[in-house]
Amino acid sequence: MTARADLFEQLADGEFDLLIIGGGINGCGAARDAAQRGLKVALVEQRDWASGTSSRSAKLVHGGLRYLATFQLGLVRESTAERAVQTRVAPHLVKPILFLMPVYAQHKHSLWFMNLGLWVYDALALFRIPKIHRKYRRRKALTLQPNLRAEGLRGALTFYDTAANDARLTLENALDAQQLGAVTVNYARVTGLVSNADGHITGARVTDALGDQTVNVRARLTLNTTGPWTDRLLALTGVHTRPTLRNTKGAHLVIDAGRLPVHHAVAMIHPEDQRPLFIIPWGPHVYVGTTDFDTEEDPDHIHADTRDLNSLLEALNHYFPEARITPKDIVSSWCGIRPLVAPDAQISASAVSREHVIHEEPRGLLTMVGGKLTTYRLMARELVDQAARILATKPRPGHADGPKIASCQTRDRSLPGAVGIRDQTDLDDLAARLTDRDNLPPVVATHLANTYGCRAEELLRSAAPEDLQLLCPPLPYVWAEIDYNVRTEHARTLVDFFARRTQLLLRDPEGCLKVASLTAERMGDLLGWDDETRQAQESALGREVRDTLRCREGSVAITKGSEEDPQGHGSP
Repeated sequence: MTARADLFEQLADGEFDLLIIGGGINGCGAARDAAQRGLKVALVEQRDWASGTSSRSAKLVHGGLRYLATFQLGLVRESTAERAVQTRVAPHLVKPILFLMPVYAQHKHSLWFMNLGLWVYDALALFRIPKIHRKYRRRKALTLQPNLRAEGLRGALTFYDTAANDARLTLENALDAQQLGAVTVNYARVTGLVSNADGHITGARVTDALGDQTVNVRARLTLNTTGPWTDRLLALTGVHTRPTLRNTKGAHLVIDAGRLPVHHAVAMIHPEDQRPLFIIPWGPHVYVGTTDFDTEEDPDHIHADTRDLNSLLEALNHYFPEARITPKDIVSSWCGIRPLVAPDAQISASAVSREHVIHEEPRGLLTMVGGKLTTYRLMARELVDQAARILATKPRPGHADGPKIASCQTRDRSLPGAVGIRDQTDLDDLAARLTDRDNLPPVVATHLANTYGCRAEELLRSAAPEDLQLLCPPLPYVWAEIDYNVRTEHARTLVDFFARRTQLLLRDPEGCLKVASLTAERMGDLLGWDDETRQAQESALGREVRDTLRCREGSVAITKGSEEDPQGHGSP
């Protein structure tokens, strides 16, 4: 583990080709791409990797089925191709998942039309899927998912897409950038941009958010990949006059699978605003999302509210009327902001394009806004391509010509946890080896293999037998992950560990609080925390837990036209 003082010394030492500000999926992807091309790269993030939108997505790397409705065939083809790339370079983090899509009489499109659309979807994916989609009539659809609303059901379709661990996908891009030579520092806040006499951006002033160091980082080109914080960073230039973003809010609810049992992921159409929604099986839980509302909330303090809650519960109780889900059934929630490109016309939030744009203003600063998780690698490639063209015209000090920059090579480079792993069969074999060799319970071995991939063996090599006890039973996380996350994965706070290195904050928020003191003691020994810091860390975790549970206080939505809940669970 490199000391933070050493990292900040590296930031201050010399001049970088690229300074990338923002450690979400776009920034980490761009740092990895640029470092692999041989550029000297610094990546800084004001908080933790993926602490904003990139850990609060729908956790899907999807082929863009929704874009078929607007005939954006090129975008669907691009998304399905990139989905295949991600399942190849990160099979431990991006996995195929079977969806069931019920079709009802009141839906805009009929069963046969949706079936036709899925043929197009499969074809645009070049049939690179576990199985092609299938169509089922009403009776069979109810056999596949018996608790679905039967009234008006015409049938259903099944198709494959992919689910992802978004936070870890971001993290492994940062780790790979580091392996390729980039200087990567989280909790490094940009407090000012540096420019020359001509107004050309030449770097940034960076402050350690966990200490008192401040350094000036010099770079031949600076990239702004700060997502919802884009306009805030642009304001530091002193010349930015118009907003570039239309922020929309997306919330998800986590519910115990026993309260909402689904045999597959379920794709739904919201009964009111016709927005696509999903229910995703998630171990002992399911999660449902997402909302899509315009917001002016501070991205530093965002949580699901009553509007999000009612919107999602209305859809759940419409499609699964016998479940009668109420706020009391919510295990946790998460909420993120989509930093979308502001359109010229006044359109609904869900109609705003998910495409991205790159601004070059002022000189020396490239800003990328928009986009989505699925195509992050392509967006990073485009951003670094544009940066390379600019750098090619600017010789490094002491060189007559601009640097020779290679083309993008990330399409075929496995992320760190996927080295030597091709597919789920390899992961299952790895889990079996861990079970036999390390005497691990199969559920723990499976968790480690599917979270860390080949790096699970490195984690176990330094773990004592007592470190392999469950942290929050019955969930399969173990104490040894704390040490590994701190030493090799840049975890610097309790929230880093519980929210992003693991998903315990979302799966068992109350359980996190029960082990917070012991976890703080263990992390503190590794990071040099005093008693005051430990207490501050526990308080910060408590605030995060309260935010994940805040929507429990909301009201409950009952489908219009249904009878009032006789058990008193809610009212229309």
